Amino acid sequence: MIYIFDGEDRKKAEQKARMILGGKIEIIDADNISLAELESIFLGVTFFEAERRILIKDLFLKKDLVEKLPNLINTPHKIVLLETKLDKRGAVYKELVKLAKTNSEIKFETFAAAEQTVDRNAVFRIFDLAMTDGRRAVKNLQTIEADNDPYATIGAWTKKACDLLERNPKKARAVLKELAKIDVLVKSTDFSKEPWTLLEGFLLRIAKVSTEF
Repeated sequence: MIYIFDGEDRKKAEQKARMILGGKIEIIDADNISLAELESIFLGVTFFEAERRILIKDLFLKKDLVEKLPNLINTPHKIVLLETKLDKRGAVYKELVKLAKTNSEIKFETFAAAEQTVDRNAVFRIFDLAMTDGRRAVKNLQTIEADNDPYATIGAWTKKACDLLERNPKKARAVLKELAKIDVLVKSTDFSKEPWTLLEGFLLRIAKVSTEF
């Protein structure tokens, strides 16, 4: 069974993924998967594990991998693909949607960000500013933190980073990696009470990332 989740509310999407997969799951970042390993993940079985429960993050960002996906849908495992953004114009996406109409083993779900939780115009401007002036971006963020949701802000910034993929894929992937890190940390006990500290640190780091690409 393959579930394909996308949308700005990544927190809700991951919660749903964990609920579907249960307690004992494997979490794999697509950046760590080679083409040779992909078939083994989807179709391979072991003596001890007839069915694996796997959460794969951002497979659709790896075009060479996702092109193989239509041939792997008959997996014996339960797999959730947690995607930042799906290219709904792409041939692979269209083929999977077509397959899903006749194959109950593929399911799509989009998790839209809740409205009124983030001022998108403001957080988009702050994101753009951070590319050149991280300290100033942090100051601007601090002025709107009280009226915005940190999780929705991460979702908005993720969308913004995805918009960079066609123009500068290396830079976009570097920024998306940083966002994925703070997304995990924000949900942890240690940082859940002060999530904005993590977002401020992210703004300072992406200024450096921007100069590298």
